[in-house]
Amino acid sequence: MKTFKIIIGFLLLYGAGKEYLNASRQLDTPYDIGILIAILLLLLLSTWLIGSGFSKRKLKFKSFEFLKFFIISFVALAFFVIVSLGSKVIPSNFAEINGITVPLGKCMDGNQRIIPDKQERLSYCKCFAEKVLNDSTLKSKYRRKLENDDFLKVIAEIQKSQIFLELGFENCMKSVKMEWTNNLANSMKEKLKKQLIGTEFENTNDIEKYCDCMIKEYRKLPINKIMEDGFMISDKALEIDKRCTIESVKK
Repeated sequence: MKTFKIIIGFLLLYGAGKEYLNASRQLDTPYDIGILIAILLLLLLSTWLIGSGFSKRKLKFKSFEFLKFFIISFVALAFFVIVSLGSKVIPSNFAEINGITVPLGKCMDGNQRIIPDKQERLSYCKCFAEKVLNDSTLKSKYRRKLENDDFLKVIAEIQKSQIFLELGFENCMKSVKMEWTNNLANSMKEKLKKQLIGTEFENTNDIEKYCDCMIKEYRKLPINKIMEDGFMISDKALEIDKRCTIESVKK
């Protein structure tokens, strides 16, 4: 039983390390309060499991022995994060596109929360890379970045430009069976908040309340519809924005 507790404790730490890294990449910040609270709770649970497994007597929360195992667990968590980070630094999942070898690993890792199915993620990333490399202008501009495993930077740059709609990059999502998850909703909320912080909108509206309202309404729709070209300027999207803007006005 004690050995089982120790094994479970370290497995939780390993999973927490990978989850922290994936969530941080998805939200583009390692300091999200939700992620940190979740990791802390898992760290405390792992500390109790590992400490109970090694300790010959009942482990007390407020004790030097608990602190000792907490430090051990924290070091183990940091080690697992570093190991996971190291594995993601190495280029992986290579695809040959127009005679160019492109590593798709970072793209697949970065979209894990949005597209849970591995094969669908691979198809999406390959589709995106093909659209870039089939366009002579984009190929000239982004070829080196794609070859050097900077896929996520390329995606971020293109999504902000008009060419994203012109070349139909959003069509790469059409074959993906996407479903709403809490992680995906939280990720969208954090990105929306970042866009609004520091704007005039923040002076008149409660950003937290606005974002909560927007995501709540979005989740009533199929996620593929949200990703469709032109949805953000559709009557439905404008109706949601208007309603949430009114509800979030500061009083």
